[in-house]
Amino acid sequence: MLKIDRQELTKQNLLSHFTMENIHEAVFWVDSDQNIFLVNEAACRMSGYSREELIRKKVTDLNSSALFPDWTVFWERLRSEKKIVFDSQHLHKEGYYYDIEITGNYIEAEAKNIRAQL
Repeated sequence: MLKIDRQELTKQNLLSHFTMENIHEAVFWVDSDQNIFLVNEAACRMSGYSREELIRKKVTDLNSSALFPDWTVFWERLRSEKKIVFDSQHLHKEGYYYDIEITGNYIEAEAKNIRAQL
């Protein structure tokens, strides 16, 4: 098993954080209850919302996709398939919709079901 010391782990975490904040793709981390709990700077720019506004929202506040009429069914599909790619639209803060491609990845961390949406 690979051992990583605390300094190396800190370095890796800083690089990961820098990468997430500086990529051009929007990243939304959501949980099984549709709560958005982490976003990157691109998500804020693209949606027109501040980070604080976005983390108070649910997925369906931004995306009324036909895939989400029953979130539980969608979540179970994602959990089963681990990755789903589809086209959709998000609602901008100014009231208009913009086209997006979503790559939903299922991740389980600390016994909490989460999804990274790019």
